[in-house]
Amino acid sequence: MSEEHYVALRPLRFGRQELQPGDPVPLEPGRDYRLMRRLGQIGPAHAGFAATPQNLSTPAFTQGQRVVFIGMDGAHSLAAFLTRAQASEDDAEALDVPVGAAVAAVQFEDDPNPVVVRLDSLLPEQPTLRLIEDLGAQSGPASLWQEGSLVVWVNADGAPQLMTFEGLDNPGDVQSARVRPLAEDGQPHPGMQQVRLEDLLPGVPATRLLAFEQNRVAEAAATHAQASEVQLALVDKLEERITFLELLVRAVRENGEVIPGDFPAAEQLAQNGVETLPGLRILVDGEQGRANLMALDAIGASRADKILAAVTALAPADPPAPEG
Repeated sequence: MSEEHYVALRPLRFGRQELQPGDPVPLEPGRDYRLMRRLGQIGPAHAGFAATPQNLSTPAFTQGQRVVFIGMDGAHSLAAFLTRAQASEDDAEALDVPVGAAVAAVQFEDDPNPVVVRLDSLLPEQPTLRLIEDLGAQSGPASLWQEGSLVVWVNADGAPQLMTFEGLDNPGDVQSARVRPLAEDGQPHPGMQQVRLEDLLPGVPATRLLAFEQNRVAEAAATHAQASEVQLALVDKLEERITFLELLVRAVRENGEVIPGDFPAAEQLAQNGVETLPGLRILVDGEQGRANLMALDAIGASRADKILAAVTALAPADPPAPEG
């Protein structure tokens, strides 16, 4: 019986090699491949290539399309995609990939000669450049992708959804991240989702995008004199939600004195990303302060009242009114 050939079904370390989905698995005498098959790490070559979602990890680029090349050190460069090919022996040795693995020929802006690169080192020009530009504009350390930070996920049809960043799916694979949708009032805590990092944008651009959509909806409603009360109510609800989200982003990013551990609902506030007293005051100031607190995850009416009372107690006393 001839030996069966396998391909990797998921990122896999095999000896000194780092295999990607679809890469051929070396055949070594004496190695038992049955456990790897039961774990779903490898599969028969004829089935593996058909079952591997290549388009999720290696997008289909067209000739001449502008792409972003990400080097092994994380540095990036713009290039034009030329063609997809299979690695020759020289390519395989230079790029540390198996012979026959998928590679790409690209042309960098400052070099007229085609260069062969790993296919998994290429990302679409957008929204990658928007993400890089926003990261570069941050004045402080790269805390953008800390657990609990607000991000917006732009799905395949362009609809934005505000999420909480929960971490990279694999620290060695910067293309995949775990996120969780914000909990709706009275609804159970939503489950975790796995998305592509290139489809995420930071929380501040998220609120700008959502605010733009809110304004667009409001303008459309204003042009239709026969807009129903239901439509107007939806616009008002969306406006309130946007206002709250903008306050929450400001509160999460506000620096200052850290909320004491014995402060009412300190743990629940930290779970929502509100960790400083100045940030908390941003949420509670004004007529909607109590409603803003109750809109947070795990903060009900009772906790909101205790938080408001504690914030009031911390505030300096009002000066006495002048006599006469």
